[in-house]
Amino acid sequence: MLQAVTESQNADTIDSGQLRLNSEQVLSLLPWNTCNARCAHCGPNSGPTDKTAIHHERCLELIREAGRLYQGDWCLTLSGGEVFLFYDRLLEYVTCAREHNGYTTLISNCFWATSSQRAEKLLRPLIDQDLRVLGISLTQFHQEYVDPKRVGIAIEAARKLKLRVRVRSVASKTSRLWELLRAVEGAHPWFVQFMEMPLVPHGRAEQLPEDDLFFADELPTGTCPAASLTINPSGKGMVCCNGGGDLEPLQVGDVDFHSLEQLEYLFASDPTLRYLVRRGPSACIDFLSPDEAEKVRDSRYVNECDLCIKLFRDEKRASLIKERINNEAMGEILPVLEELDVPPSGT
Repeated sequence: MLQAVTESQNADTIDSGQLRLNSEQVLSLLPWNTCNARCAHCGPNSGPTDKTAIHHERCLELIREAGRLYQGDWCLTLSGGEVFLFYDRLLEYVTCAREHNGYTTLISNCFWATSSQRAEKLLRPLIDQDLRVLGISLTQFHQEYVDPKRVGIAIEAARKLKLRVRVRSVASKTSRLWELLRAVEGAHPWFVQFMEMPLVPHGRAEQLPEDDLFFADELPTGTCPAASLTINPSGKGMVCCNGGGDLEPLQVGDVDFHSLEQLEYLFASDPTLRYLVRRGPSACIDFLSPDEAEKVRDSRYVNECDLCIKLFRDEKRASLIKERINNEAMGEILPVLEELDVPPSGT
């Protein structure tokens, strides 16, 4: 029996040794935003003409830095854009991670699985370099660009090569996972993990009709569900790849100016990101004026991510929220510094 499962990362603790907002040792890279598809739901607006990318040599250096920074087993996660578009570079990243004590997971739309032979030919070298999970994006929106039969071919090839598969899908009223399963049932995906997430109206998805979305019945009050340092194709550190990656108020650092260790520190010590992990975006509404707060509370949201994006996409709201969070954080720090007889920075 096929089973749809949901997954989330526990992001409630800080590992002081690794300066992360979660306990995972993961380097999440989106090396380029180029994609062979231009799906209507795409949050990062990936497409064939978008050439935004982290320089190839900088990607390799980040992987080497991860090998030096992280202790023990660590994971390189690659997404995009479509990571198989530049296969030679992809294989080089996976190989580099293996050489520096890491393993790899990735996400693809499987356009490349035109036959079982080709799928196996492309997957085998990656598996030899410790690719452990093939993540697959599958939605109704993909079908305009990628025949879902290719997803089935990729699943069959992965199973033959003993590679774990996770299928990720977004849910809207015109795109449901249970309908998509018919397209891959011939691949007998009995031990594949299927994850369905609500479609967040960000990026190109903002152009989709609102009546196609699943809105929450009440204001979402949860915390950030999967906070993890992710480096986007522009080289900026961001809190996630669920639509917030291109929001400047939620970005930290730049790979052109910061090492991976510095990015980890900036990410884990950022008061706003820490607040979103511990309190959630709904708590940020209290920092707004009464009229503005009422307007926000009266609007509809798909989930916490949707609320977060809409709060921080507005420049004035974001500026005020960050200022108030910084002031609150300083109010917590000053008594500790006074007790330790340490003067605050700048004094």
